[in-house]
Amino acid sequence: MIDFQSVTKNFEGHTALKDVTFSISSGKIFGLLGPNGAGKTTLLRLLTRMLLPDTGRILFDKKLMSDTDLHQIGYLPEERGLYPKMFADEHIHFLSSLKGVKFRNSKERLSYWARELDIEELLRRKIENLSKGQQQKIQLIACLIHEPQLLILDEPFSGFDPINAELLKKILFDLKHKGKTILISTHRMDNAEELCDDISMLYHGSLVLNGSMNEILNSQIHKRHKVRTISQISGDSNFKILSYLDNESTIEIAEGIPLNTIISEIMLQSEIISIMPEKKTLREVFLEKAK
Repeated sequence: MIDFQSVTKNFEGHTALKDVTFSISSGKIFGLLGPNGAGKTTLLRLLTRMLLPDTGRILFDKKLMSDTDLHQIGYLPEERGLYPKMFADEHIHFLSSLKGVKFRNSKERLSYWARELDIEELLRRKIENLSKGQQQKIQLIACLIHEPQLLILDEPFSGFDPINAELLKKILFDLKHKGKTILISTHRMDNAEELCDDISMLYHGSLVLNGSMNEILNSQIHKRHKVRTISQISGDSNFKILSYLDNESTIEIAEGIPLNTIISEIMLQSEIISIMPEKKTLREVFLEKAK
């Protein structure tokens, strides 16, 4: 659905994005990762046409992106953009009218999403009288009310307690199954690892990681292994024991030592039942790339 092709954006001598190329496939949940100042906000503003690239191209459905594509996009910014003195339902109807949604359709869709998000009783309250999490739900509905094909969600879990975070995850999976494309920009690596099909990571404006979640995590193997043996084993200069419980040891292999050497050493101590490499979590990958 979205193709970034060698996109660069500069601000007064500072390069916010440098030759960034990646794609977002239709019907998938895509994670945009990176530390503060990596260029994520600039990228989102390019996608919503608040900014234009200095060089490179952004394609929407295989065509050069233009303002006419904005009606197919729903945007949930990290910083809330709600009018505090307006009633919640009036606010949503106002924003939906800006997207060309007829009032009758807006009422029907609002009723549906209010039930889904369990906020029916809040619609006649003013925005200023709602909690942060409740305001987040209102803004999420405003993002969905015109039924866009692409959802751009910047830190969507901000302000949500664990119960509402699980509710949001369910909604995002439901939207994906209905064919929606979802971009999530987040610092919460556990949520990204659980939700995203594909990810890209920016660092100092450059793309440092890009691909499917499964491929990236499967390629990121620790020097740590889980070893189950008949009896307890001891480490040496080639490997150390990090933990031991119920005949399962977590070992860390020294740099440059082949796994076969370690297996041979362990077999001199005890019979091996199983040995499995321990994959890195997305959080560990993120921290390594952000050094």
